[in-house]
Amino acid sequence: MSELTELAALQAEVKQLQDDLRHLKWYLGLPTQEPLKNAMRPSLRCRSVTVENEAGEAVGVWDARTAAAGPVFWMAASEPGSPGVEMAVDKSGGRFTLSANDGTHRVELGMEDDRGEVTVCATGGARRAGLKGFVDGGVVTVVDAALKPRGILMAGKHGGEMLVFNQQDKRAASVCAGAEGGTVATFNQGGQAVAIIASQADDGTLLLQRADGKLGVGLTAQPAGGRLDLFGSNDKRGATVAICEHGGYVQLHNTAGATVAQLTSTAAGGQVLVHGNDEQIAGMFYASETGGSLTVNNAQGTLGVMVTNHPKGGGINVYNKDGKAAAVVDVQDQGGRI
Repeated sequence: MSELTELAALQAEVKQLQDDLRHLKWYLGLPTQEPLKNAMRPSLRCRSVTVENEAGEAVGVWDARTAAAGPVFWMAASEPGSPGVEMAVDKSGGRFTLSANDGTHRVELGMEDDRGEVTVCATGGARRAGLKGFVDGGVVTVVDAALKPRGILMAGKHGGEMLVFNQQDKRAASVCAGAEGGTVATFNQGGQAVAIIASQADDGTLLLQRADGKLGVGLTAQPAGGRLDLFGSNDKRGATVAICEHGGYVQLHNTAGATVAQLTSTAAGGQVLVHGNDEQIAGMFYASETGGSLTVNNAQGTLGVMVTNHPKGGGINVYNKDGKAAAVVDVQDQGGRI
């Protein structure tokens, strides 16, 4: 009775092996003598699978590692044993690699818990470009043959930024975008910004700077119009041209930055102001609705002389140091008076 039991068990094992062999042939696309009753592709449970060519050389491998490392799959390139395509998975993510015939990497794709990464390599496996994606944005980096960054493109919560570097590893140009606008800057060989174009919520600005970083020219567009400021080597404003409510105005400043002359457009015409070094108005010439007027002030800023023009003629007033008229010359229709 025991011999019959052993024979039956052996026959059942042989049948199971035959069924497994037919399933494996069907899974690999090989012809089978008997059709399978179950048309669904069966699952294969194994720790590794190796595919070989006719010469017995491995051209494809599936390796199921430990649960912590994850499975690895690679397919060989034209050179046997050299992986052309490689994929790996672990707890934090996965990696996909394309390699050349010499085994050096050409393209790498990786993923971790909080980011993804793409790397493009040149001959010999040297990195040339990289792309990284984070939770808040991403980074694209382009490097030269010495693996030094030459271009970087970044994106974050509040906007993006692009940086270009020269051969001295200094910034040559940059473009930034923020919540209120953008900025374009160019740099000299020492990495100092020399030209900046910026935009904000309601205006735009162009700044030209010297090699020492001090401002030379400032051009601003505002809701009321435009403004041009010229600065001296001492970083003090030397001249200003701007738009005002009734037209435009020009200001000239001394070496200390104080206003010494001003030409302004008013509702009635024009106005010229001359200031002392203490910014006190020393003289003023302006046009009114009735004509023109010229005033000269003393050192204390009080009126000294005033020449006016009115519809009936003109007048000259001379004032004392207390600002009271000391002499008056007035011309009317019927004559004049002193």
